[in-house]
Amino acid sequence: MNKAYFQYLFSEKREFYKQLGKKHNMTGWKAYRIAHGKRARSLKEYLIYLELHRTGMIS
Repeated sequence: MNKAYFQYLFSEKREFYKQLGKKHNMTGWKAYRIAHGKRARSLKEYLIYLELHRTGMIS
């Protein structure tokens, strides 16, 4: 199992990532990866990035 995925499974903010992903028809795992530095490659992922920025989760 991937170490990053393991960290996602036990993240305190996992429910937030799941809700954010569901809102944009993506998975919570994608929202987690974007929040932790992966590049947004599609419009949906960019919208997740903007929402994370708006809520103050990332700077």
